[in-house]
Amino acid sequence: MKATSGSPRTYEFLRLRIGGWGLVTASGVVASAGTILGFLGGLWWLLDLFVHFRVQYFLGLTAAGLILLVPRRYVESAIFGVCAVVNACVVAPLYFAGAPQPAAVSPPYRAMLVNVNTEFGKPEKVARVIEEYDPDVLVLEEVTEAWLLKLEAALKRYAFSKAMPRTDNFGIAVYSKLPFLRSEIRRLGDADVPLVIAEVGSPRGPFTVVAAHFLPPAGGEYTRWRNDQLAQLPAMVKEARSPVLLLGDLNATPWCSEFKSLLAESGMRDSSQGRGVQATWPAWNPLLLIPIDHCLHAAGIWIAKKEIGPNVGSDHYPVVVAFALGLAAQRSGEPSAQAGPDNQGEGHITLLVTVEKVEASPVPESTQNWIVQGRVDRVLSGGFSGKTFSFRVHSPAESGLEVGKQYRVEAKRTKDGYAVVDQYQWMK
Repeated sequence: MKATSGSPRTYEFLRLRIGGWGLVTASGVVASAGTILGFLGGLWWLLDLFVHFRVQYFLGLTAAGLILLVPRRYVESAIFGVCAVVNACVVAPLYFAGAPQPAAVSPPYRAMLVNVNTEFGKPEKVARVIEEYDPDVLVLEEVTEAWLLKLEAALKRYAFSKAMPRTDNFGIAVYSKLPFLRSEIRRLGDADVPLVIAEVGSPRGPFTVVAAHFLPPAGGEYTRWRNDQLAQLPAMVKEARSPVLLLGDLNATPWCSEFKSLLAESGMRDSSQGRGVQATWPAWNPLLLIPIDHCLHAAGIWIAKKEIGPNVGSDHYPVVVAFALGLAAQRSGEPSAQAGPDNQGEGHITLLVTVEKVEASPVPESTQNWIVQGRVDRVLSGGFSGKTFSFRVHSPAESGLEVGKQYRVEAKRTKDGYAVVDQYQWMK
């Protein structure tokens, strides 16, 4: 049978496109397109998906550019090299400018975030990793009532908890060995997705844990809701009375514009800063791994260590952080009885304080297991500039303290902050 005149050319065309060098070139073109489209995420939700794979673009483009030097395809190699550098510039800041250690910090605590995967997760693996790391604060995501029952033995170590289990993928819970001063379930934006907010008491002072699981950018409406959740989070962080430690699957990478706005507007730091890319999802495909599970923290909290935990049968890897509280476990401008940057004046202070709340806050090996929180009405002496003041007593009743009444409080500076001079001074 006689071949047509177009057959050789058709064969050559196909061979060019599917040949080795052609595949490398095509891969570089796709990665270059993703690089550019990732900067246009604000125009359309589908384009927003391209922003998350900066590491993959960098590695792919670097490899393609180097390989194409062999057949001397210098133009393509140069273009891919430039695009690789663009992605490197986006990713590289995560490897620099880690937070310096404060001059004085509390003993370290450990917090862990585990997205269990409602449908396919392995309860025995999750229980094992809880027992292995034994965190002081534990955040569980995608939990149902059945999941919490299966983890009951591993969770017995926690005396304090706040949970909102659900039958979908957005059940959430916080467990703590340290006492809760207050806790609540809250929702941000139009999405019916719960967050847990828990203020935790510690010997160094309180801190606030925020556990969040935001919607994935799967479609225009979900992306809009996720962006709205990220946009409203800074205001909630600023409302907190103590430094915030946020743990959660935000369904956004550090290169997402909404994530960057969250950090800028809230004043929080990404715990990955100075530690590089620590990808968590999808655990089943290492080639597509991206960092969407985060630990963010406000001033007053220092991250000593951050690591990605082992596979627990979920599509997410756990996030584990060791953190410590600085001299002030309180928001700047609202210091409690802990020493803070605005309270470095005289070592002895005298205040007029109206008691607003009295709560139990047990501390191991301490006889002062009640926290008295009050509003500072007037500074009679000393260098105190805060609006609130908190201190510990053995018994509010024995000290003669009542909510709603004003007292003259004398306190002195200690290495851990301020302590009242005499916890029975109001009985005299």
